[in-house]
Amino acid sequence: MRSSTFTAILVALSGLVTTSWPATTIGGIPQGDIVIKLEPVASGLVAPISVTHAGDGSGRLFIVEQSGQIRIVEDGQLLPTPFLDIVDKIPELNPFFDERGLLGLAFHPNYASNGRFFIRYSSPREGDKDEPCFGTSRGCHAENVAEYAVSADDPNQADPDSEILLFSIDEPQFNHDSGEVAFGPDGFLYFTLGDGGGAHDGLADDPPSHGPIGNGQNIETALGSILRIDVDSPPQNPLPYAIPPDNPFVGLPGVDEIYAYGMRNPYKFSFDDGPGGDGSLYVADVGQNLFEEVNIVVNGGNYGWVIREGFHCFDPFNPLDPPNDCADTGPLGEPLLDPIAEYSHPDSGFDPEGGITVIGGFVYRGSRSPGLVGKYVFGDFAQQFVVPSGSLFFLVEPLPGEFEIRQFQIGPDDVPYGLFLKGFGEGEDGEVYACGSTALAPVGDTGVVQRIVTLKEPSLIIKQGACPAPINPNGNGIVPMVLTGTEDFDVQEVQLDSLLLSRADNEGNSVAPLANHIRFRDLNHRFVGEGPCSCNENQSSDGIIDLSLKFSVNEMVNQLGLMPGESAVLSLRGELADGSSFSASDCVVILPPGNIQPANASILANVSGAMIEVVQLDLNFDSDGFANFTRSYYEGSAVTMTAPLRANGRRFLRWQVDGVLQPIGMKTIELTVTDQTTARALYHRPSRIEQRPRLPQPAEPLE
Repeated sequence: MRSSTFTAILVALSGLVTTSWPATTIGGIPQGDIVIKLEPVASGLVAPISVTHAGDGSGRLFIVEQSGQIRIVEDGQLLPTPFLDIVDKIPELNPFFDERGLLGLAFHPNYASNGRFFIRYSSPREGDKDEPCFGTSRGCHAENVAEYAVSADDPNQADPDSEILLFSIDEPQFNHDSGEVAFGPDGFLYFTLGDGGGAHDGLADDPPSHGPIGNGQNIETALGSILRIDVDSPPQNPLPYAIPPDNPFVGLPGVDEIYAYGMRNPYKFSFDDGPGGDGSLYVADVGQNLFEEVNIVVNGGNYGWVIREGFHCFDPFNPLDPPNDCADTGPLGEPLLDPIAEYSHPDSGFDPEGGITVIGGFVYRGSRSPGLVGKYVFGDFAQQFVVPSGSLFFLVEPLPGEFEIRQFQIGPDDVPYGLFLKGFGEGEDGEVYACGSTALAPVGDTGVVQRIVTLKEPSLIIKQGACPAPINPNGNGIVPMVLTGTEDFDVQEVQLDSLLLSRADNEGNSVAPLANHIRFRDLNHRFVGEGPCSCNENQSSDGIIDLSLKFSVNEMVNQLGLMPGESAVLSLRGELADGSSFSASDCVVILPPGNIQPANASILANVSGAMIEVVQLDLNFDSDGFANFTRSYYEGSAVTMTAPLRANGRRFLRWQVDGVLQPIGMKTIELTVTDQTTARALYHRPSRIEQRPRLPQPAEPLE
């Protein structure tokens, strides 16, 4: 449905106008409308790849370092001593790039009482001369799941001698190790394994290094799968754990531990098990040459690798050219399940392009960022393998079951993430964290953990109650401006010397040279809000502090080069105490010369029955008693408008709609908007009646 112009000869607008602009694209992923800031949590790390919590109410964060340590952040401080250090158990990591190491951590749901936790890690092994890994620079290794216990003496120390090895599998190559481990809502322990490494699931090797059908489609190997075990029931000999009875291959051919399969490298996964979540299992499966994918995984599902990559067919002998046709079932005749979202690699020729390695995250269920609740937050490792150029994404669901990827805007200036994105994490409070580093390999000390928080930008209000705010260029008065605070934007952190007012485009971006800016260093300013101040009716009384500024009409008009009759967007920019920047904008209109008589009024508009808004107006009458106001509604919208009875000493007379006079005194009209609907509210000024001199009256007779 198209938008039509509805013109009411009435008004200028009020309040702050919020405009939705079309999404732009960065690397092919459309930019979303969510602006975030990244709050520092820990720095000086080697290679943080995950953050989790113990579920014990302590508020501690546990950071998994690929280099072999688990670090603790307690009361905002990174503790110097690791919770656990297994550097002596993992292989010597390659200083250029490596996917092995300490890869995952999960605390038992009853950790507060039993002190049990579980890790996923790589360990070196000798290997066999017939294995692809034998004799390579990285050698051969195994992937393991082990149980540990907390120290009996110190809650911030694990007992290093408490290890119970639960599961181990030899890997044919060094990569595709996956590594996440987590408890599901069902109380079972889940972990992932990649297809064994190399490329093409081994099918292009001679002979095929992963067997004739690859590991992803082979239910007789645990590789290329999501596995599920029971660590609370009595072990099923000879296993040190039990098998959940509803795992898909229990009592049938296939590995009993498999929960789902057909995966290439399901590096990160998580459950939507926070408040309001439905327990869905989100798995990000790293692709090969062209496509990255996100899946919602179900028990027994086959997710297609190596037959498919994302939504597309895959040819291991020609991986850059997806075939048009391929099988849509697995070796058991089971359907191959599609992902819920995919993106392609840069310069792949497929849209949208987003990066080279998907990094799975979490469905946000925290409280600090209400606009994120229910959205899956994830990202990509980098745009190029050797350049720290990660990205932060989220999923939107325009229609039930139809997902689209959006890119976060980072800060008001939408700065790049600028790191290799290595993982995500979640605190006990549902807040989500990003893990990154400028180092490609697990080396150095540039690793950081940052909390993802939506940035609630302040709004700028020039002359409360009017937008565009009418400014008389011949006036000698003061123009008030209010920078409104929010729960996440404390105006008391604004560095007043940094404030800069300039002309802007419709998106609030400054378009004026530096000479045409106004600095607020010497202007009158004060903080206002509840408490010691006395707020007037045009200022917020929600208890959140606002910043009130005043500046002269002459300075604003002359310094910014505003012309009579011109409408303009003004932008206020500045910095906060932490060095971050912000911007906010509002619109003004410079009144033309003449005898302009502003008057306050209001209009009640009911658009398509969907919403009711009260718009404060400034009526600037011309010589005919009219004032122009234009709004755009969708064609066919039902609009109800009520004219104020009095305005600027004038009294409402009647409406004129499309040139037809309506009955006198009918204040409310109902319209159906067409291509060009025009309405006028006519006012008249009562004639002045000159008072006649009173004639002398005869005196009353005296009684």
